[in-house]
Amino acid sequence: MKRQPVNDALEVFSGTLAHAGIAQIIERLPKLFQRDIELCRCLCLVRGSPKVLGILSRFRIHHSTMPKPNIFIVNSRLLWLLLAAFITVTLWQMPFGNFVLYPFTILATWFHEMGHGLTAIALGGRFEKLMIFPNGSGLAYHSGHLALGAFGRALVSAGGLMGPPVAGAALLLASRHRKSARQALFVLGVVLLLSTLVWVRFLYGWLMLPALGLVILYLSLESIAWLQVFAVQFLGVQACISSYRHLDYLFSHSAIIGGKTMLSDTGRIAQLLILPYWFWGGLIAIASALILLESLQMACRTTTAGK
Repeated sequence: MKRQPVNDALEVFSGTLAHAGIAQIIERLPKLFQRDIELCRCLCLVRGSPKVLGILSRFRIHHSTMPKPNIFIVNSRLLWLLLAAFITVTLWQMPFGNFVLYPFTILATWFHEMGHGLTAIALGGRFEKLMIFPNGSGLAYHSGHLALGAFGRALVSAGGLMGPPVAGAALLLASRHRKSARQALFVLGVVLLLSTLVWVRFLYGWLMLPALGLVILYLSLESIAWLQVFAVQFLGVQACISSYRHLDYLFSHSAIIGGKTMLSDTGRIAQLLILPYWFWGGLIAIASALILLESLQMACRTTTAGK
């Protein structure tokens, strides 16, 4: 597209405004309008024309302060990831949501149950087995003496809710460079496969988890840098929001899992510690959101997919 007619028109328009004595008003236009002009400059719509650069100088816009095009790409990626998180959580609250997002439902359950089991191991217990059911629910069994007594048992219950956001934050931070993003995908895929071999004791888990692990491993071997970075960020977001899969579970005293009625994680924390289950549910929901937002902002601000 030819730029000269556009450039000449802008020059005439600017000169007319100057002769009308309102150039100073233009200089005081809101910053938002200036930002739009900056975006046009970044998109090279007016690149290379001294006349147009003179017009832009009326808006106090200088080359040294021009935002880089990558800023807009990063903000766009951040927006899409947050939108994906919102859509995922919203669909999970609907009757058909678990099946629309079925692979991510299973992945969320895996993150949750692994959080329980690994926390038990960290406190000196044994992670016995992990079960995932066709409806997307799951159970993690542990045994042995846990350090810190009742507080340790409460930590194991909280591990299923807070472990995934911590793991998700690690994935998001790994996405800042292509090499670490590829490594994070590889590690996640391997852990999915190994956890199936070591802890899964239910046929359905043997069908679903290896399939997810192989897909993630395949992505780690791909040569498309942006796809690897986006995949790590997307999976990190899914881990961070896994606690929101059932908001009613987060704010319930008990739940039906595997056909049995049992205490929810927040219900067990309330039983072992002071304060009601809804307090712990709210605290965990807020902490998960803060971890997601902070780690996602850090990841998108410093992502260097080309490295």
